[in-house]
Amino acid sequence: FSFLCHQTPKQFHSKFLQRAQAKNLNDSDYKGFAYDAAWLVALALNKTDQNLGPNVSLDSLPFGDKNFSDFMKGNLLSTEFQGMTVSVTFKS
Repeated sequence: FSFLCHQTPKQFHSKFLQRAQAKNLNDSDYKGFAYDAAWLVALALNKTDQNLGPNVSLDSLPFGDKNFSDFMKGNLLSTEFQGMTVSVTFKS
């Protein structure tokens, strides 16, 4: 597993509270899960972009492209990292 954010969950929570309070927003029990989900998608998109090759960009693909869908699904399922909330991994 790789650790992505270079901060502990306690540091993340503290920084989140500072920013939320500065913008008059409420704290959320789901912030860590949302953070992990965003990283999961970002990492899978990065791998998918590499799978598609240098001559194809993600923003040029039509909606529903089969190659994109297949690569993205595989990359989502194979991505592993230490998230804010849990070790993110998919096992069958």
